[in-house]
Amino acid sequence: YIGCYKDDGNRLLKYKIKVIGNYITLAKCRDNCKGYKYSGLQYRTQCFCGNKLANKQYPRVPESDCNMACADETNRMCGGGYRNSIYI
Repeated sequence: YIGCYKDDGNRLLKYKIKVIGNYITLAKCRDNCKGYKYSGLQYRTQCFCGNKLANKQYPRVPESDCNMACADETNRMCGGGYRNSIYI
């Protein structure tokens, strides 16, 4: 885990965007993101993939912004509204 990051409609992680839904876990998101450096969990049910985080438009934000538990892994945070919990 490397932190909570801001997002918007243009997306920090732009690839293989998938709504996994009520069965989302970090493992399922990582599987969806094979071939990409980063996996991002957002809004309890969404998975995003990408290779770059170096963008001033999408800074790291306080951990308290990533306050939504994953739908199927409630001990793990899955971001928030336009907030990504980012994993390598």
